[in-house]
Amino acid sequence: DYINNSDTINELVIKRNYNGIAQDIITKCYDKVKNMAVENGSSHNTALCVLATVILHYTLTKALIKSQRKVTYNSTELDIVIPNIKTLQHNPSQSLIIYVAINDDMEKICTTLYEIAKILPKHSQNIWLIVSNDIKCAQCDMLLDSVRKFQINKEDCEFATIFSEIALFLKNTSQKNQTNNLSILGI
Repeated sequence: DYINNSDTINELVIKRNYNGIAQDIITKCYDKVKNMAVENGSSHNTALCVLATVILHYTLTKALIKSQRKVTYNSTELDIVIPNIKTLQHNPSQSLIIYVAINDDMEKICTTLYEIAKILPKHSQNIWLIVSNDIKCAQCDMLLDSVRKFQINKEDCEFATIFSEIALFLKNTSQKNQTNNLSILGI
């Protein structure tokens, strides 16, 4: 409801301020999403990660950034791959995998991260993890240290910077077909 009825979101889209969109939605919807989750007997961490997924899909579409969502690669389900599976196969250093830790099960999060790390063994910096709480897992501390984490907070939200970081990633890789889209992200 907020996204559909917000004048602020429309203004931010016109200004191509995609980080601002993410920050505005998180700030305005954070408490409501947490409360709805509690009322429904669900995890607020899960609900916040679902909200982040919605923001990612919405903004990647608005920004015309090539991506594939909810795809399987080598029997591992990937949340978001930028730009696509074909690039991931042939030139993994030019690919970005974004994993949204939607559940609270640390073992499952670690297992999934290890599976993704097998896909990009030499490029773990190209694995980005979105979480709603600080992850502590002795089993995968070293892996957690090598991947980029974006935490969803109400104030000063790291997640809100993800779109400028995506633009920077695209700018620093040789993805010539993405160059025109960088201006959409304000770069």
